[in-house]
Amino acid sequence: MGKASSSLWSQLSKLSPRTKLVLGIIVVAVVIGAVAAGAYHPGPNSSTGVANLPTKFTRWTDPQEGSFSVLLPQGWTARGGVVHPDATEWSLGLYATDGTGDMGVFFVLPVLPTYMDPQQAASTLCSPTVGSLCDLNQVANIPGHTLPSYYVYSYMTAQEYANPLLWNELKSLGITKADASNIQISASSDTAQKFAFYIGGNSYSGADASITYNSGGSSYQVKAALGLNNGCILNTCFWSAAFSGATARQQDFNTVADIYQLVIMPTFRINPQWLLSEIQNGGAQSTIIGQFSSKMQQLSYDAFQIQESATIQAGQGWVNALGGVMNMHDSSGNEYTVPSTIPDANHWWVSGSDVVWTRDSSGPSGYEQLTPVPTTG
Repeated sequence: MGKASSSLWSQLSKLSPRTKLVLGIIVVAVVIGAVAAGAYHPGPNSSTGVANLPTKFTRWTDPQEGSFSVLLPQGWTARGGVVHPDATEWSLGLYATDGTGDMGVFFVLPVLPTYMDPQQAASTLCSPTVGSLCDLNQVANIPGHTLPSYYVYSYMTAQEYANPLLWNELKSLGITKADASNIQISASSDTAQKFAFYIGGNSYSGADASITYNSGGSSYQVKAALGLNNGCILNTCFWSAAFSGATARQQDFNTVADIYQLVIMPTFRINPQWLLSEIQNGGAQSTIIGQFSSKMQQLSYDAFQIQESATIQAGQGWVNALGGVMNMHDSSGNEYTVPSTIPDANHWWVSGSDVVWTRDSSGPSGYEQLTPVPTTG
């Protein structure tokens, strides 16, 4: 672990359980690269895309708040970052694609708005119509977006969520093609419970989803790990969903699977300064919501408490579970997380935000060689 990460986790040991949850929700995006990637990697008897892995990468950083960074193959582009739709909720998201736009890697942690049962919606004076939006700001007659909104859906299994809600989310985010036809969606139960440590709470349902469809004369494949959880406080129940995956033309899916698991997700890196700021801001958000005294406003505060106080695991073991990465630094002490499982990637080099690997020790002109960060016991 690098110095920043070690310092972060020493801070974690001093924090309250409520604050540890904030850390846990953020760190899950790192862990998902380790525990979910296996679902996409071709089996030993399948052809793989490892031989086609790029040698040049660019470090992409969340443009909104600088909250996290990942390595992308050079020529790839990305959109996403942290989203704050109101004073109580936030989400981490990424959609990275190659130059053709046909190959991509994505995650959304969690989907926003989150979800409310129709009966719960009726009790908060919202419409119980399935698929409608319950805006607590309108209910409480508060201008702006201080309180959250919720989609109205009954809690369901992850397999049920895959069709059509997951598909609808992928379409709305532009991850699938707009002219998709002949759509086939299947989902199997996630016995490994990849997202369970993230969502925690009262009831968890996970699934591995597989989607195929046609567009522009080509056949596309999407695979995603999906997790749902229903949490209740004082008979007030809300539920949330999170997913992560990869997409490509069917003939290219092995390549994107390797890029997903060997490059992009394992090199996800949190900005510790942003993380600590988010924790402090979480306290401010709680104060804001606590200022409202009506029953409807208190209901929203309960929802905030669900997100901030659910029971989940947090600790060094999550990061240790990653594997497949190395922490490197340049001569100025700047740290980089790079894959350790790419065949023949024996040396790593950096120039600005560009990172490359080579088989031998002769690096490209203008690049500085990275060296491993000493491990600490």
